[in-house]
Amino acid sequence: MDKNIELEFVEPETDRVEIEGIGRWNYTPAPPPPPPPSFPPSFPPAFPPPAFTCFPAGTPVLMANGLWKPIEHVAVGDRVAGLFGYDNEVIALDRPVLAERPLYLINNDFRNTADHMMWTGRQFGVLSKQTYLENDYRKMVPVQYGDGRIEERLYVGVDPDWVAEIGMGDTLFHVRHGEVAIDTVVAEAWPPETRLYALVLGGSHTLFVGSGYAVSGWANDQDFDYKRGRPIDAMPKRHDDVREHVGVLGG
Repeated sequence: MDKNIELEFVEPETDRVEIEGIGRWNYTPAPPPPPPPSFPPSFPPAFPPPAFTCFPAGTPVLMANGLWKPIEHVAVGDRVAGLFGYDNEVIALDRPVLAERPLYLINNDFRNTADHMMWTGRQFGVLSKQTYLENDYRKMVPVQYGDGRIEERLYVGVDPDWVAEIGMGDTLFHVRHGEVAIDTVVAEAWPPETRLYALVLGGSHTLFVGSGYAVSGWANDQDFDYKRGRPIDAMPKRHDDVREHVGVLGG
């Protein structure tokens, strides 16, 4: 059972996205994309749903230049703002379908699946740890690279001992407001064929979504030390220009 989740299934308003301006940025949603086919030609129906962690189309992503872009328009080679002052390159695209799973609307701000890791300010957390273990941790996941290749890639993830199960009353890290309490979590019923979107990132393997919540972009504790905020066996590469855009980007 997910922790402290209001299990109210509602039909989402999928024809528009409203995001309040934060600081110097005002996100203007892109026109809603046409409904995706069950399996676009570039992603054949070879992945067994339900699987993998992601966001729906229209989810705003904070780019390294301080501007916002809907997640479905972020491309391989783009750079997004991440935790600990990193601008993280998009290495590949992860595009599963929702299947028979709910999406969760968090703080009336952004939606994701129960297994997607979010940064609490001190560690990663998920709405359902069991789902994280079953769907994501150390699983092989089909991803698409910039040249169009589709290959399976190991989702390394973060040691489950350092991933908390969180819910209402816990905190999430926000790029402008620091640690923010989770006030509402609502499970929504979306069509099973809904295409989801995630980014395989380098650097700190993190990004900011919605109005600025920090989440995993294929977090990898084998090459990045999230307790110290730096790569393992390497000096941290900080990007002061990104920090000027978004303020303090870490716990």
